[in-house]
Amino acid sequence: MDSNKKPVTGAEERLQAVIEELDIVAEDFLEKGKFILSELTKTTTISRNDTPNIRTENLNRANKLADVALDYLAQAQSVLVNLKIREGRQGGCNG
Repeated sequence: MDSNKKPVTGAEERLQAVIEELDIVAEDFLEKGKFILSELTKTTTISRNDTPNIRTENLNRANKLADVALDYLAQAQSVLVNLKIREGRQGGCNG
């Protein structure tokens, strides 16, 4: 064992696990949700030249994109709620 490395404590391991879960939420669910909402904004932009068929297709696509965005937000919320419950049960941080 390297004498310069201090042993990892249980609290440090828990903190690292929390940080990893927050990274998943931020990088995976929230970034993907942001991208989907950006696409939704583009899809719902109306042009004078849009035919009724194009508007219908865009509306259908917008509904699908909104569903995907809601799914990403629900997944992010689920991870955060589970993290809060788990950490609450384990006593959270000392302080």
